[in-house]
This record gives sequence, C-alpha cells and structure tokens, in this order.
Amino acid sequence: MFSVFFTDPARTPQVSDYGQARTQDAGVYAAFFHAMLSRGVYLPPSGYESWFVSTVHDDAALDRVVAALPAAAAAAAGATGAAAAAGATGAAAAAGATG
Repeated sequence: MFSVFFTDPARTPQVSDYGQARTQDAGVYAAFFHAMLSRGVYLPPSGYESWFVSTVHDDAALDRVVAALPAAAAAAAGATGAAAAAGATGAAAAAGATG
C-alpha cells in the first residue's frame, strides 16, 4: 500500500500527514490519473486514496504500469491546478472514459 502526492517540494518535500497531503495539486494528479487510465492503468480517482499492489499483479500488469509512466509523468509535468483538473476531466469524458 502506498500513495502518490504531487506537491511543491520546496514547501512539502515529504507527505506524512493529512495537512501536508492537502497541499497537493489536484490538477496535476488528475492529469496523471487520466494519462494512466487512457493507457489501461486503473488508479484511484482521488489523490487522497491509497494504491495497492498484490501478488495478483503479474509481470504483464507491472509492465503495463511501467510503460504508461513516462506519458503520465509528462502529462503531470505539463499540468497546473484546477484548470488542468477541468481539462483532464473534459478530455476523459470526451474519450468516453469512466472513473
């Protein structure tokens, strides 16, 4: 079990409590989430949820995640704030994705 937070490293270099988690950029998470989803990787839709890895995740599933990460990282790097969240949501809706 783990979580990923997109925060400003100058203000929040490590997230260890809810107050720090609240500083994350939801728009950046949304861009990352939708980029992964469009590549077949289903993540928690909220940036506050935990991710789980289990023995059910075989090499093919992990390879899919690894292959999707560069594009998702690029999407996250190009996103900022609420405008990115709205854009990612709109793009997913236009593509017919559900979450």
